[in-house]
Amino acid sequence: MAVAYQLLYLVGFKPWERGGVDRDLARFLDREEQTRTPPYGRALDLGCGTGLQTVELAGRGWDTVGVDNVPRAIRQARRRSTAGSVRFVLGDVTNLAGAGVGDGDGFDLFVDRGCFHGLDDTQRKTVARAVTEVAASDAVLFMFAWGIGVPRPLPRGAEPGDVAATFDGWELTDVEVMSPEGLPPPVRRRQVPGRWLRLQRG
Repeated sequence: MAVAYQLLYLVGFKPWERGGVDRDLARFLDREEQTRTPPYGRALDLGCGTGLQTVELAGRGWDTVGVDNVPRAIRQARRRSTAGSVRFVLGDVTNLAGAGVGDGDGFDLFVDRGCFHGLDDTQRKTVARAVTEVAASDAVLFMFAWGIGVPRPLPRGAEPGDVAATFDGWELTDVEVMSPEGLPPPVRRRQVPGRWLRLQRG
């Protein structure tokens, strides 16, 4: 999928950004922040793209880092107007420590809006280990993924049970099926669900 994303960013085709900041994610963050006091802690946006969600997190009071392996996406992200603490890193989500993301205290919150569900099995295991290595002991992960059953070249999808089994030491605490309206037409036609998952370490 990495080469495909390089090409898509090159031609400026980013359908996953058409809706702007993910409203469902914002709703989940509202709920999460009710149990915290600002500043909320450190957040890491996995596969951040041009930084839409990263900037949203920073504006809400999270000390935020966005990481992506597409140079053009990171350049665009760094040009965004931001409020709060935000940093963008060119790096691979399977090697967060190698990208310099693991410096300092562990991250309290992770956001994955469609990164994990496009990875192969080996990459998924590596990402799960990389996230755990830089996570605080009670960290939370929000992940958006659609289910399996969509045609290539779209991301292959991931089922909640697969995610839970991959993230050893994390508990799947919530699964919410989202409206199909924001999903790509091939996903809607095959009636593949899109889901937001919440996992908590420990």
